[in-house]
Amino acid sequence: MLKAVIGSLRYVTFRMLAVGSSILVVEGDADVRDLLVEALTSEGGFLVRTAGTISEARSLMAERGGGFAIAVLDVGLPDGDGRKFCASLRRQGFRLPVILLSGLGREGDVVCGLETGADDYLANPFGVAELLARVAAQLRRAAPRAAALH
Repeated sequence: MLKAVIGSLRYVTFRMLAVGSSILVVEGDADVRDLLVEALTSEGGFLVRTAGTISEARSLMAERGGGFAIAVLDVGLPDGDGRKFCASLRRQGFRLPVILLSGLGREGDVVCGLETGADDYLANPFGVAELLARVAAQLRRAAPRAAALH
């Protein structure tokens, strides 16, 4: 019974956060990118735009004036380091939450990712439930900031 209630609450929370929330997923591996999109749309109810490279991500950011609620960004991209891209977003004034994904999970790797401006760091392997919970947590934290700007 308790599991069903928690599951229902989690579903409602994700759906409430997902309304109008557009996520930018930047992942170089097409298979992983497809899995992330499936998890975020089907289980999380989010709107998702994808990029396979930093260049594509920059184009999407420019096209939308930055207008993403959150970015899920791989560290190892074909045309550069996701941590450096995250740092460049911060230098340009983008305040959207960024979750870095990486196969590098040592403490130094995580600290480096967070110090470049990421809000969270998720090392492979990780589960869908953990990814969704981290996205939801970042959106909850960002909501008061967005409300304060209006």
